[in-house]
Amino acid sequence: MKKIKVIAIVIVFFIVPIQNIKAEDTITLTFYNENNQIAKVIEASYGSKFEIPTCLKEGYNFHGYNTKADGSGESLNSNIALKSQSYYPVFTPYIYTVSYYVNDSLYHQEQVTHGSNAPNITVPTTDGMAFSGWDGLLNITEDRNLYAVYSEIEVDEVTAKESVDPTKGINYKRIEVKEYSNEIQESEIAESNNIENQTVTVQLTKNINIDKTPLLIGVFLLLFVLTILFLKFKNKIRTRRM
Repeated sequence: MKKIKVIAIVIVFFIVPIQNIKAEDTITLTFYNENNQIAKVIEASYGSKFEIPTCLKEGYNFHGYNTKADGSGESLNSNIALKSQSYYPVFTPYIYTVSYYVNDSLYHQEQVTHGSNAPNITVPTTDGMAFSGWDGLLNITEDRNLYAVYSEIEVDEVTAKESVDPTKGINYKRIEVKEYSNEIQESEIAESNNIENQTVTVQLTKNINIDKTPLLIGVFLLLFVLTILFLKFKNKIRTRRM
């Protein structure tokens, strides 16, 4: 008898909630679109079938519906109406291959998601050419080939002007050279007495320091002499008063 009572209680426990659910007039299913706006509301009787709407988003794959907008809830795996629920579309972006070419040779490849920018990869400077960047890094929406853009390195031919450093007794010249960065730089280079116009490719910087020792000695001697004269003048004044 005890077993029969237990079985009867279990049957009642399960049957009563089911009967209550079936007693609902309608099931409301709310579907949202790619912009998290309500796209469709379906009202169906309990246990009946309904048509799951499709959802499209440019550049993305549609992976069905979920009870949470971030896809962390329960997925919709059935088209039978069992309870009222809101559903959100789940997407993943397309993946594209970006190929980098240097002088028509494949240099590197990257995987980039739809609408993203390709990374700006730096390549070595070739002989006589400076790397300027890539053509077409922004807004990748398909497989894309990028080609390195180069510009010629400008090196100006300059005139060397002779000058003499009086403290060192040597000749040097001041030159201006336009480097890869296209900025003007100056340097002083030790040279012989005969300086001619030439194209400069190698710079040897020389710092010229002026020897200040003779000047300091002269100032010291001047102060010493002025001190002696002042003392003599003071003694003369004392002698006259006495």
